[in-house]
Amino acid sequence: MSWVKLISVLFLSSFFLSGCVGAGTSIYIPGDRYVKQKPYKKQGPPPHAPAHGYRQKHHHGVDLKFDAGLGAYLVVKFPGIYFHNGLYSRISPKGAWLVAPRFDGPWRVAVKGDVPQKLKKNKGKKKGKKDKKNR
Repeated sequence: MSWVKLISVLFLSSFFLSGCVGAGTSIYIPGDRYVKQKPYKKQGPPPHAPAHGYRQKHHHGVDLKFDAGLGAYLVVKFPGIYFHNGLYSRISPKGAWLVAPRFDGPWRVAVKGDVPQKLKKNKGKKKGKKDKKNR
């Protein structure tokens, strides 16, 4: 009788534990079917979660480095160009913020919400003695 109990316990435990193994997760999107996600195996944060100082290769072929103080990614090797929320940002020679969906343009004047406030505050046109000296 003990062999029957042992075999039944092993069978039931293997049956219940087999449901704990998975290769990914399923996400239900309303109006769509289930979408199977592959598990994230790279070092560092996933692409949707920015981390200070972490570099990421962007789909436009440039390296991005997140700066928490600015609330945006810096475009590595291109000073003065930033990436946030799907838009590249830079300051025009006249001091206006320009944004573009791609690194190489086309650039347009930014509207409210295109450029993070921290970035505007820290990298925007400075007023005061420095402007007077540079004129």
